[in-house]
Amino acid sequence: MEPREVAERHDAESGRRILVLRTTPVLSLTSVEPLLDGDVAYPVDGLVLDPDTGEVRRRDRGWFRGLLLLTVQAGRAQTPTTVNLAARMLVQHLWRTQRPPRSGGLAGGGEDYSVGQPLCTLRIL
Repeated sequence: MEPREVAERHDAESGRRILVLRTTPVLSLTSVEPLLDGDVAYPVDGLVLDPDTGEVRRRDRGWFRGLLLLTVQAGRAQTPTTVNLAARMLVQHLWRTQRPPRSGGLAGGGEDYSVGQPLCTLRIL
């Protein structure tokens, strides 16, 4: 997943200790701004972000209050090797099973698993 900027609205008017982002994983928290005049802005250096769960807490263990707009950089810095390999294997399988067999039959023709080369020949870039 390519990194991208995401903005989320969170309602903490009744007070919350933790805000949970709807978009994960998260690379960084960019800003937490109030949506209403008079609400408090929270500097990001005073917050703790769990990038995997999307939980945002205050370092001083205080409460969030007000309608807030959280802006984050969501995604992964690098695609895991296992995900890359799995995607390549899937594309290779789909390519081979959707081409007509050499005998001239229909595409797929019941030969889904009779590929000529093993799947392990893929190179990881």
